[in-house]
Amino acid sequence: MTATLSTQAEWFSNYVSSTMSVLGVHEPDSDGDLPVRGVTSPGWVRVQTHQPWGARIFAYAATGVPAKVAVYKELNAAMLADRAVRVFLTDTGAVVVDQLVLADTVGTDTLRRAVKRVLKVADRLGPVLTALHGGSVPLPPIAPEG
Repeated sequence: MTATLSTQAEWFSNYVSSTMSVLGVHEPDSDGDLPVRGVTSPGWVRVQTHQPWGARIFAYAATGVPAKVAVYKELNAAMLADRAVRVFLTDTGAVVVDQLVLADTVGTDTLRRAVKRVLKVADRLGPVLTALHGGSVPLPPIAPEG
């Protein structure tokens, strides 16, 4: 007996949700993403049920950042410093940090590390970009845990 693609997608979504629940994230937002928060960066864990399947963790490092050569150099430097993440500037001036955890590696430890890594990069990059190039961090700073 084989499961249909929709059954597999539902199973994987439930697995990611239950794994994030262990990490203290219990309720998805209106888009179905699981919200997480850094010091100044809002982030989400999104289930990706198209190839390649996985959990995509993404966070906004800054908003309203101008598209300048110096900004792109900063983004490239951030990606060179941490090859596991992707950093990009959207058409609307948002700086996004993301990482895909492939489906066969999704687990409590891998999701914990990926969420921590994405939020750490976003929290470090956002204030630097906004101080040097303009824009703002998405959330008011909170004291970091631990």
